[in-house]
Amino acid sequence: MTVKGGSSPGCAACKYQRRKCRPACPLAPYFPADQPKIFQSVQRLFGICNVAKILDKLTTTEEKVEAIRSIIYESDMRERFPVNGCVGVLAHLQECLIAANQKLQFVNAKLQACREACMVVEHAPEQQLVEYGGGQFVINDGGDMMSAILAQMEAFGISNVVYDQEKQSYIPTSNSM
Repeated sequence: MTVKGGSSPGCAACKYQRRKCRPACPLAPYFPADQPKIFQSVQRLFGICNVAKILDKLTTTEEKVEAIRSIIYESDMRERFPVNGCVGVLAHLQECLIAANQKLQFVNAKLQACREACMVVEHAPEQQLVEYGGGQFVINDGGDMMSAILAQMEAFGISNVVYDQEKQSYIPTSNSM
């Protein structure tokens, strides 16, 4: 939308004040005419004069853009959360950060414990962990693995074992449990 007799669109601040937007309007670059709700929330919280004073104190365009972004964010948070506003959001984010750091410390401690456990196994000469069922592990020191399995079977009360050619596995023939 353009101002009568002009080619530049009016800003939301000038529309709100029902005045003609001049080309040197300090608020025009930051509050376009098609976003009046953003300007209204900023105007309710800060006021037009205060926003203009803040912009006048800043020298570079980057500072002005960042200041307006902060002002818009703070006014939006105050509109969404009238009691705590931006401070409530920051407190919630800080709590999330503390919880994430605690989880990270816990995971790092577990990781360190696993590294230490792996170092003990790696430094054992000629030993490796071998799973033999049920999620249990035995350390194979290079000896006969079958004797270790048979010893475990005897511990469970399985005394006689026969090798089945069809199934290609050992089958207990008598169970003394």
